[in-house]
Amino acid sequence: MNCRIIQDNLTHAADGGLSASQQATVAAHVKSCAACRQFAEKLDAIPELLQNEADSVSLPAADEMWDEISAKLNTPHEQPTKSRKVAPIIWLTAPLAAAAALFFTFLPQQKNAAAPLIAASDMVQVDYVEIEDPDSTAMVYVDKQSGWLVVWADDPSVNRG
Repeated sequence: MNCRIIQDNLTHAADGGLSASQQATVAAHVKSCAACRQFAEKLDAIPELLQNEADSVSLPAADEMWDEISAKLNTPHEQPTKSRKVAPIIWLTAPLAAAAALFFTFLPQQKNAAAPLIAASDMVQVDYVEIEDPDSTAMVYVDKQSGWLVVWADDPSVNRG
C-alpha cells in the first residue's frame, strides 16, 4: 500500500473504523515507513494538545451570566413615548392649496370662437411636420380604432372640380 492510503487509514483507526486485518496491515507499514510513523506519532499527540488548549481557555461563570440575563429579561421596560412631528407636507398643504386657487382664479381665460372644441382624449401634440410643397396644407389626426397618428397633405396641382 502507498503512504497516502495508510495515512488515511491511520485517521480512520483513531476513530475505531478499521477491521482487525486492516489494523494489522497499517501497523506493519508504519513499522517499516518513517514518514508514516512520524504521521502516526503526530496523530497520537493531538488529544494531549487539545486538552492543554482546553485547560488554558478560561470560561465565564455560567451561573453569574444566567443571573445577569435573567435580571435583564425580568426587568420591565418602559416603552419610549414617541413625539410625533408634523410632516412638512401637512403644514404646507393649506398654503399650497391657497396658491393654486389664486393661480386658477386669475389665470387669463382665452376665448377663441373660431377654434373648435376638442375633447382632451382627442388631443395630439405634433412637434414638426415637413411638407415638400409650401402651398400644400397638412392635416394631422389620430385614428381612434388603431391609435395611429395620420398625417395627410393635399396636392395643390390637382384640379379640384
